Amino acid sequence: MTLAPRRSLLLTLVFAVLISFPLAGARDFWAPDEDRYALAAQEMLLDGHWGHPHVNGQPYRDKPPGYFWSAAVLSWPAGRVTELTARLPSLLAGLLMVGLCWDLARRLPHAGSDPGTRALLTGLVLATTFLIAWLTRRVCLDVLLTCCTVGALWSLWVAHERSRRAARTLGPAMLAGVFLAVGVMTKGPVLFLPVAAAAAVLLFHPRLKEERSGGLGLGWMALALVLALAAWLVPSALLADYQPWSILNEHVVERASSGRHHVRPPWHYLVGLPADLAPWSPWFVVALVAAIRQRDRSPADLFLLSWWLVPLVVLSIIIEKRNLYLLTSYPAVALLLGRWLASPDRDPDAPGFRWSGWLTCAGLLLLGVVLLVAGLAWSDVVAREDTLSLVPDLRGGVLGMSALVLVAAGLLGRALWQRWSVPRTATVLALSTGAVFLGLAAVLPKLDPLKSARPFGAAVAELASEGPVGTYGRFRAGYAYYADRKLTYVPGESEKPGALAAWLTEVDRPAHLLIYEPFPEVVPDGARPPKIVKEGRVGSREVRLLRYENRD
Repeated sequence: MTLAPRRSLLLTLVFAVLISFPLAGARDFWAPDEDRYALAAQEMLLDGHWGHPHVNGQPYRDKPPGYFWSAAVLSWPAGRVTELTARLPSLLAGLLMVGLCWDLARRLPHAGSDPGTRALLTGLVLATTFLIAWLTRRVCLDVLLTCCTVGALWSLWVAHERSRRAARTLGPAMLAGVFLAVGVMTKGPVLFLPVAAAAAVLLFHPRLKEERSGGLGLGWMALALVLALAAWLVPSALLADYQPWSILNEHVVERASSGRHHVRPPWHYLVGLPADLAPWSPWFVVALVAAIRQRDRSPADLFLLSWWLVPLVVLSIIIEKRNLYLLTSYPAVALLLGRWLASPDRDPDAPGFRWSGWLTCAGLLLLGVVLLVAGLAWSDVVAREDTLSLVPDLRGGVLGMSALVLVAAGLLGRALWQRWSVPRTATVLALSTGAVFLGLAAVLPKLDPLKSARPFGAAVAELASEGPVGTYGRFRAGYAYYADRKLTYVPGESEKPGALAAWLTEVDRPAHLLIYEPFPEVVPDGARPPKIVKEGRVGSREVRLLRYENRD
């Protein structure tokens, strides 16, 4: 299988666009992050909070402004942030990430394999790795962060090549600094870990050092990084009272050392990897073992192994863990797999390829059968799960997903049974997986009644157009976004005793209050108890919108 580079890149990018962009704006914002990030971008665009992100009118110190800047700028033609424009930074970053990985796969030396085929397979694997495909369709800071990680390492490899040919490294080195700066502006300095791990191999491996006729231009990279960060931090600190060091200590150092919301055991990532890397997990295990065995002979394999394994070990030691924290290393998985699948000596009868392929096929078959049973028994499932009664029309979607997954299993099984070539078999798996992801994108909007804050946000906009609106004991940004207004957070009794009574005493009437179950005894004001103007379920909890009429 031989492909011209231009055709290989075109096929890769077209495939990535077709499985990520369709229906990207069809689904509402889902908690916990999407509606909060969208609201931060919305307030940047409409209220002018460009120096320091705000959510519901209050400074938002959890994340830097990089993603919110990009979402606000991309939303400017529409005049407001929408479900599509808020996700565009993730979508575009995912597409750029696929393109950069395609070119890096072509550049990394691999004896005997066709560069176009190797790059195409890398792009297909990256675009169809579950966690990447899922997060690319979300308002997700980590996709942009991962793109910056890939961009920095791609730039450093290009600088290495140019130095080897006695060319100047100024351009790629400064571009690496810009990628690092954008990553820091997106989610802090966490991308330095995978970049430093892979760059160390590039800097100190004896064979790579011999190939270069000069340095990598790290001084230029540092200069570009410092200048870009200064252009953000200096005016933000002076004009918006942005305090990066205290934020870094609170949200990076303290989380890493003591944990906050996601304290997990050291083996957490190993448990989640099979699902996160699906459907490529079994093949990746074999490819990883092969790369480890030949790391001494192949600096490129050691470069990718460091990119993948060092963050895995370090993040496993850190107390707080989420699966998306490891996303910056997943492009290394795709690059390792692309190299392994494109090897000229890769035999479709080889035990490693066959057992891992059949294991993938069995996993798809099992998933398809589970979905089929759930679809056929949907009425019984709804009867047992009260929350699912909000989406009774999901049965057809579940059955459709079952059909797509079973077709994918059948196509892969046919390829393995008939001993198709390794690149052809991998391409079949990628195409059928892409179809499954498109089917999932069509089904997900049906879950909005379970996951979206739109119904109560719209109720606030319609029924509470006059007077103040509070949210008691819990704030969700989606209510403020879909209501298109600021909400007052009223602390619960355990947080601040008497806060609700004080708020009811101070505010003008009519006043409205969003309140979650378990419903506390709402302090009446005067002789009139509150009126329930809307009640329903958001996710697994009941929510009510209360109205307090004018005082007697």
